[in-house]
Amino acid sequence: MLKSMGGKYVFIGHSERKKYFGETDEEINKKILACYRNGLIPIILVGETEEEKEKGLARDVIKKQLTTALKGMPKRFMEELVLVYEPVWGPNLRGWAA
Repeated sequence: MLKSMGGKYVFIGHSERKKYFGETDEEINKKILACYRNGLIPIILVGETEEEKEKGLARDVIKKQLTTALKGMPKRFMEELVLVYEPVWGPNLRGWAA
């Protein structure tokens, strides 16, 4: 439906979906593969929580998110996708992400 209306991009992995709906990296992978099958370009959001940042885990968390999210992705499709760093922390996000 999105494509029939002229849509080209899809946000996938937004922190709110992870927090409020329990969306997993595996589910994000399925959505990304669905984009590939349907000619849409995913905008993949990755980022750590404030607690993960404070523990020095940011790189490991983001690496796991990307490794799982991109599993089985054809190389040519990876050239088109968009990655966005969306940390779930900061002065403007603390109340929102708590």
